[in-house]
Amino acid sequence: MRKSSLKFKIIISLLLAVVTIVGAGVITTRNSRQIRHTVNQISRPPTEQYLVNELFKDIVVLDQVQRKIITPNYNNDVFRTSDTLKKKISGIIDSLRALNEGNGVQLERLELLSGLLHKRDQLIKGYQALTRDFIRSDSVQLQIERLSDFIHNSYLRSDSAMFKSRSSISSTTISDSLPEGTEQKSTFWNRLFGKRKEPMVKEVRYFVLEQMNVSLDTLQLLQDDSIFVQLTNTLDGLQQKRKSKLGQLNEQRQALDEANTTLIREVLNTLNDIEQDNSRLLSSRNKDALRNIDDTLSSITILTVLFVIVILVMGALIAWDLVQQDRNRKALIAAKEEADRLGSVKQQFLSKMSHEIRSPLQSIIGYADLMLHTAPSRDQVQIISDSSRHLLEIVNQVLDYNKLVNDSLTLLREPFSISRVLDELKALASVQALHKQLSFEWHIQPDVLPWVLLGDAIRLKQILLNILHNAVKFTDEGFVAFGLTASKAGEHNVLLEFKIADSGQGIAQEDLDIIFKDFEQLPTRHMPEGSGLGLSIAKELIEKMGGTILVSSRLGMGSEFLIRIPFEYAEPDALIAPARSERKDNSDFRGMVWVIDDDAYILQLCERILEHNHIAYRSFNHPSGVLEAEVPPQLRLIFLDIRMPDMMGYELVKILRERVPAEVRIIALTAQVLPDEVEHIKQQGFDDILNKPFLIASFEAYFKQKVAAGAPTLNPDEDEELLAVFTADTRADIFALEKALYSGDTEQLREICHKLASRLGQLGYKEEGQLARELEFKFKEGKLSLKRTRELIERLKYIVGS
Repeated sequence: MRKSSLKFKIIISLLLAVVTIVGAGVITTRNSRQIRHTVNQISRPPTEQYLVNELFKDIVVLDQVQRKIITPNYNNDVFRTSDTLKKKISGIIDSLRALNEGNGVQLERLELLSGLLHKRDQLIKGYQALTRDFIRSDSVQLQIERLSDFIHNSYLRSDSAMFKSRSSISSTTISDSLPEGTEQKSTFWNRLFGKRKEPMVKEVRYFVLEQMNVSLDTLQLLQDDSIFVQLTNTLDGLQQKRKSKLGQLNEQRQALDEANTTLIREVLNTLNDIEQDNSRLLSSRNKDALRNIDDTLSSITILTVLFVIVILVMGALIAWDLVQQDRNRKALIAAKEEADRLGSVKQQFLSKMSHEIRSPLQSIIGYADLMLHTAPSRDQVQIISDSSRHLLEIVNQVLDYNKLVNDSLTLLREPFSISRVLDELKALASVQALHKQLSFEWHIQPDVLPWVLLGDAIRLKQILLNILHNAVKFTDEGFVAFGLTASKAGEHNVLLEFKIADSGQGIAQEDLDIIFKDFEQLPTRHMPEGSGLGLSIAKELIEKMGGTILVSSRLGMGSEFLIRIPFEYAEPDALIAPARSERKDNSDFRGMVWVIDDDAYILQLCERILEHNHIAYRSFNHPSGVLEAEVPPQLRLIFLDIRMPDMMGYELVKILRERVPAEVRIIALTAQVLPDEVEHIKQQGFDDILNKPFLIASFEAYFKQKVAAGAPTLNPDEDEELLAVFTADTRADIFALEKALYSGDTEQLREICHKLASRLGQLGYKEEGQLARELEFKFKEGKLSLKRTRELIERLKYIVGS
């Protein structure tokens, strides 16, 4: 899962890198296009400015052409050029109108230009008309001047005739041009716009004058003088008109100059405005280009920063995953090493358990065989009993460990006398210490003894006995001390502090944590005994009770265990009822007991126990007998085996629940002791479970409160009878096993192994019973194990001596 997560993060990082690169490329491409478009607009001359420049140039050219037009000697080519320029200027103005649509100021200026051009044309036309008129009037004036001169000269001659007369014939030459040496002065405008005049060709006229003697009188002279005066006045009037026209021409020329100046100024203003607009537009485009560049850089920067942040985050996550992978790898290596170590420890545990189980089994088998051939003694029976209890203790430790691991162990919360627990501890521990010639010290706080507490007295005794047993076992000389102090932990609670010390071989500091680990045993001078679970179970039970355990030790100087467990006070009267129950005998149970089991040995054992307690019973070795039997009204208790031929106990209990009264208790007899199996069995309708192998006291507990101290047990004759039944049934099962193995009937093999597992366990043959249980599960799965089945048959033959 972690590897896939790391791969996913790496893929995401690569995708983000690709997306970032593509995004940067897209942003750069898009903004580059915008920048390129803006640069093209900036680098390309504006159309409007180009048109205005062309307009200005054409107006200047038109001005020069029109100046030629207003001269007297212009030709038609100049006039056509002027028309072409006017059309071009008009087209440019129309184009500028289209470009400045919506720009009211520029449109007004263009209208003004059009008006100025039109006005200029009108002024030029008017100036041309005035010029032509002026030229014509100038020619008349010239003739008038000539005539005036002639009249004046004639007047002078007439005046002289009054005083003399003569008569002669002479020829006189009269030229139309001015006399030599006299030049007509021209004005500035005539020099600027007028056509250069060619030198006047003198035209010579010859007049033949005949001089006569004339007699004039004074009256005639006065009349002539009056005519001349009138003519002179007329000529002066004409001269004044000519001057007036010349003034008009000058005014027209001045107006034309002003119009031209205004036109040029407006064109320049328009050009200046357009240049300013273009400058602003250029500035705006420059800003847009810079903005695009800034936006591009900002976008790429933001994208890069985001990419860097995401990459850093992803890199951190990937690094974290790598660190976690490294930690997990190291943890896996450590777990593997621990598993290998535990595997080795468990292998050692199994090897040691084989020794621990075989040793008491050897005592049981040896003394049982001896009792078959000799008269049994009480010591022999006691050895068999002690060995069986030792085996049961080992099995119970393993079962307790399994319950603790599966968190299925339940602590009792019952009132108990602390003094009674201490008395039992002292009796057991003192005997062990005395056997090894050790000093046993007992230090109890006096005020604790009367207390009645709430808790699990059995588990408390188990914890203390285990530690006391270890103290005695690992102490060769010196002492073993037990102490108890108490302190109140509230109004209703008390904290008990148990101290167990010894002068034994002690524990090294580095090994103090190992002693509480599962299956661990320290190397000692003695051969290690036990399962290696005692202290582990004790620690788990102490912590489950809410207490703590501390150990201090030095190698070669003994050990000290300090146990603190809180308890709640109970009412002192809580122990009165149980105390009275001890005085009750077996007659308290009124009713009948049914025992249903297909194993003859288990069935006969239960019958002997019930007979010994004088309780009515009926036994069945097959479910069919139960189904056919009538249910007696005095039936109160049923012991029902789980595995039987033809019908399982799960099925039979449902039928019995429909037939028997509700107050009848049904107890399951089974060797299935795993927590999940126990819960499953209870859910099928059983009231309780009695695990095989069971003690007689455990069996008796269901039909009487408690066996009184010193209650009689089965006598040796009954034991011998039970052993005979066991041997006979086992020999029959050996024959059935060989037959079923030959035919390959796994179902038959499973049923036989189930019966053997219970019977062997009940008699103390734990290893053989476990082998039978193992084969039962294999046969249940349809697997046929020839080697293990042959091994079981050989062991059974060894047990029954055949």
